[in-house]
Amino acid sequence: MRVLAVSLLLLSVSCKKEKIEPAVPSKSSPPARATADEKVVEQKNALVSQPRKKDWARYETDEFSIDYPKDMLFKNDGMMGAKFFLYFKEGDSVRNNINLMVQPLPGKLSAKQMLIAAEAEIKGLDDAKILEKEIKGGVPFVVWEGTIGKRLRFKQLFQQKNLKNYVLTYTALPENFSSDLEDFESIAATFVVK
Repeated sequence: MRVLAVSLLLLSVSCKKEKIEPAVPSKSSPPARATADEKVVEQKNALVSQPRKKDWARYETDEFSIDYPKDMLFKNDGMMGAKFFLYFKEGDSVRNNINLMVQPLPGKLSAKQMLIAAEAEIKGLDDAKILEKEIKGGVPFVVWEGTIGKRLRFKQLFQQKNLKNYVLTYTALPENFSSDLEDFESIAATFVVK
């Protein structure tokens, strides 16, 4: 299981300052482009299943769905293996963001086994420190800090289904971590693996 691939991926992406247009369905443009194995379900240029909150959008594939505020920047071009990135407002040198990686598993793991595997991998990094780890509602998560080019803080949630590990990660500079954490948790609560 390569939990930290997400962290390395996020560092390289979030350090870049690039203009990303929001991929929100509108009458004049179709929903975000999907990769070959993903389909954004459309019906007259609107998503079939609607997000739970007003002013939120939904990204949906055959494998999962997630809701997010329409004012976030969304990208799902498969860059570096990520299923999508969601970017919060402009930040310092690192833009607070959320991403999803899907990784194959060698077999079914319990929530405790997933947490132990993630912890072992994080501890294998130089200068990495686990700040919190827990299984909440059957979903393991870990909050940790490490220096990967810059000192960063991560919150990673792990879900598995059909021998795949779905790793939803929030990344920020330590001093900015709490600024979007509540929003991340609201978004993460909408994440559904089918």
